[in-house]
Amino acid sequence: MVEEVSNGQHAISLIHKIKPELVVTDIRMPVLDGLGLIKMAVQEEENQPKFIIISGYSDFTYAQTAVRYGVHDFILKPIDKDEMESLKTLSRTHNKQKILQEKNEELNWKLLTHSLTRKSQLNMVGNPDSGGVWAPCLSYHAGTYYLIYSDVKSFKDTHNYMVTAQDIMCPWSEPIFLNCSGFDPSLFHDNDGRKWLVNMV
Repeated sequence: MVEEVSNGQHAISLIHKIKPELVVTDIRMPVLDGLGLIKMAVQEEENQPKFIIISGYSDFTYAQTAVRYGVHDFILKPIDKDEMESLKTLSRTHNKQKILQEKNEELNWKLLTHSLTRKSQLNMVGNPDSGGVWAPCLSYHAGTYYLIYSDVKSFKDTHNYMVTAQDIMCPWSEPIFLNCSGFDPSLFHDNDGRKWLVNMV
């Protein structure tokens, strides 16, 4: 359980704030009842959570309304052991679905552009096996994209460079030599406008 609230108004505010994936609610609650809560969430939230109603009221009208709002389940109190196991199974199934969805999104990534497209940015003549670009680090700050990388021509004192672009789809700048005191550089953008370069040595 992420959060617990005592009335429907607090619940809808929390749904807007943390955007939960699953909401378990009663029907009778102060300020805003459970059905009103679900109706508001369905109307206002782009990514709607799944809802389960747990209630002591068996009126068919409640169940009818719940179905109309797309409620996942309607469970009557008191909850028996089998129903509690069903809730646990639903939670596990939802977590598995989320993991599969995230993996599917990773598989459907699209290549938008390349940043190092010119010989003047990366000349790999003379690079040894397992050399070349190591650990490129992409960052964005104040309207500019920064890419810093190591060009490994030897395994000692590798050369580190930076290229920039105002638009990630546009041609990137000529490289700026940073140092040759290690590899895997990263760039930190400080609040005062300064930038800090760190790398492995």
